[in-house]
Amino acid sequence: MRKVSIFKEIDRLKHWKPEIVFQLNLKDQKITYLREPEDLIAYMVQKKFTWFSIPAWRFSVDEQGGRRYYYVIEARRTIADKQEVLITGDATDYSGHGSYDKQLIEAFITEALGLPIEDRPLSYLFGKLVYYLSKVSKNAKEN
Repeated sequence: MRKVSIFKEIDRLKHWKPEIVFQLNLKDQKITYLREPEDLIAYMVQKKFTWFSIPAWRFSVDEQGGRRYYYVIEARRTIADKQEVLITGDATDYSGHGSYDKQLIEAFITEALGLPIEDRPLSYLFGKLVYYLSKVSKNAKEN
């Protein structure tokens, strides 16, 4: 398996069109779920985020053949902007492209952003998503 040259990949992804699965706009936060790690990296590079919450989070689930990983990075373009929660998945430790995605996103987080990665249980991510969706539902009822 080759080592990911993250800065070469960042250069390649500057013109990549990020595939956003969904976005939730809340009063104090924006939640963006991107399809693959390349999409998250391209989105962050193109939007020029400069402020990050520490640490980035990694969630994993056991699957037949290995593990699937999801990542969360909380970021802002400027300190005055509202926080954006960026989520991606589809990284694995058992398939060719998925394994590359895991190397890519982890190199991006640790080398390019300089953030540590903290493992959290998947139930924490589900809890956060339910919380965000409840805020959207509450806002919709108020309008």
